[in-house]
Amino acid sequence: MDLRISLVHGSEAEIMTRAQLQRLRQRYGVLPFEFTDEAVIDETAIPHSHPVLTLHTRHRDDDLLLLSTYLHEQLHWFLTQQPDDRLEPVLAALTARYPNPPIGFPAGSDSSLGDYFHYLICRLEYLCLRHLAGEDAAERAIAFWQLDHYTEIYRTVMEDGEFLDALLREHDLMLPTSDTASREGE
Repeated sequence: MDLRISLVHGSEAEIMTRAQLQRLRQRYGVLPFEFTDEAVIDETAIPHSHPVLTLHTRHRDDDLLLLSTYLHEQLHWFLTQQPDDRLEPVLAALTARYPNPPIGFPAGSDSSLGDYFHYLICRLEYLCLRHLAGEDAAERAIAFWQLDHYTEIYRTVMEDGEFLDALLREHDLMLPTSDTASREGE
């Protein structure tokens, strides 16, 4: 997939982040985890997935955290491309398992629905990182996020990984390479 990467300000930080992202995409072979072909680098933005995948320049000194952020936003695209009949039972299972998700920064997202999607996204993010960069690197990234944002969600996806992995597999939401990574410990 050709990823079109545009810059909002054309600053040195944005240029460096674009080059870093291009290098990381090549180094780690992230194509199986890319679900949109357009990205924006905006040094003033908070990373987000829609309407266009947008990254900031905050992690230009840490390849792992930029890779993790990029995968996270791509995984939003993966989930939005899934049919409702696949997602509805997953959301019901998450609601039953986590009836009081953490709402608000830094523990969770801005809504319970957002949290339920983030349980899936953050778990897949960890599994993809583990597959691409190894278990130690994936755990380092998630440990950082546990102190940064979605702190309780990232903690939960690590503590309750077996449940989430089984749920993802059961509903055909496990990415093939991350499924392989998740089965290594079984």
